[in-house]
Amino acid sequence: MAQQDTYRCRDGRWLAVTLTAPDPGIEAWCTTRDSRAAVTELLAKGIAAAPCNDGADLLRDPALAGVTLVRSGGLVKGLPYRLDGKGAVIERVAPDLGQHTAEVLRELLGYNEADLKGLDAAGVTATTPVVGNV
Repeated sequence: MAQQDTYRCRDGRWLAVTLTAPDPGIEAWCTTRDSRAAVTELLAKGIAAAPCNDGADLLRDPALAGVTLVRSGGLVKGLPYRLDGKGAVIERVAPDLGQHTAEVLRELLGYNEADLKGLDAAGVTATTPVVGNV
């Protein structure tokens, strides 16, 4: 049975490690090493290991520079992989809940204002999430 978990290293960074068999000493072993050294040693032994990176770490990664993550006034996490050799870029914010509902119902389904008001009154359409029993 494989053992998969994350372990904190001496430098405060976390590692994701997959072992082919349980090793009760791996946690203590990680605490005595910096994360970079631990990953290097584990990979050299054929053990799957990788640092647990946050968005700031990914922004600093030269292999991902400019192709997968965008900084626009603050950290925006993108997609850390390439599609057809190109990085994905976030070009605009996601729409708010219900932001385009009326537009879609009007243009695609031919609803009029009375129809839209009826749907809203019945709780069918909304711009705020419903919490609790529906």
